[in-house]
Amino acid sequence: MTIATAQFLATRLRRLDLELPKESRRVLSGTDDEAVHDLRVTIRRLRIILKLSRPVFGRFHADAVRGAFAAAQSATGNLRDEEALEETLAELKVENASFTNWLKNRRTRRRTLHRAVVTTLQRGDFRNARKLLGAILILPNEPNKTADLGKFARRCVESARKLVDEHRDAEPTDVKGLHELRIAYKGLRYTVETFADVLPADLKALREPAVKMQKLLGDIHDVDVALAITVR
Repeated sequence: MTIATAQFLATRLRRLDLELPKESRRVLSGTDDEAVHDLRVTIRRLRIILKLSRPVFGRFHADAVRGAFAAAQSATGNLRDEEALEETLAELKVENASFTNWLKNRRTRRRTLHRAVVTTLQRGDFRNARKLLGAILILPNEPNKTADLGKFARRCVESARKLVDEHRDAEPTDVKGLHELRIAYKGLRYTVETFADVLPADLKALREPAVKMQKLLGDIHDVDVALAITVR
């Protein structure tokens, strides 16, 4: 990688890192309905860029930092699923005493999950993840003069598009397959957005269909989660 590529990726990672304290405070307040979602997006973007950065920072170091953020992503994922469940079921407008009581119990679960996220964000592991990120950003990189930022960006986008293609044939009844396709589309979207300034128009244009498919598959996922929970 050229120095330009390393600097580009480091700049993107630093920007995301600066968002984490602000979004963590929003989650801790418990009064912002979008806080968990926004924090999850930031962590996912950060982890995707770290994955792309393996050739720059080294696979071992990049994956170590990605793993350090895994606990926060997992904890917030459980809470976000619960929030999405409430939003999905609220649209049903069911007037039934048993259903109303069941929803109240789910809200108790949501509060429990929120406390778990608060604990995760407040303990040392989350702070250590940010310290590890800061550490790899100041480590020296050995440039490879055979590649430049534009080529690196195009390879990353093509790789993300290939992953989408590998999951595109998921059947409508394949819950796991559709979820993996959704994740692949997220990866494609965030990769394109990361390198948007240096991509040719044809690759930059992949963002819009990726956003639409991510939203559609997200709606399907929310319904699948609701069905899995309510039929237990």
